[in-house]
Amino acid sequence: MGRGKFVFMSPSNDLRLLGPMALRPGAQRLILNNGSHRAFTLRQMGVTHVPCIVQHVSSRDELEVVASSAVRRNSDL
Repeated sequence: MGRGKFVFMSPSNDLRLLGPMALRPGAQRLILNNGSHRAFTLRQMGVTHVPCIVQHVSSRDELEVVASSAVRRNSDL
């Protein structure tokens, strides 16, 4: 693809785009579940915006299902 364009591929047939959402600093807590190495590398390269999937968790029960083990052990942080 050309500059500024993205292609999303997945072997799953359950990947859905839920729509764009602007994130405001300080508006909510965000935890990067996967891709931290890519995020740090892109930031070092000067990239400030990338597409991502934001998963909203509205309860501790939901957090237990989707969060990493480190977050589940210390979810109050």
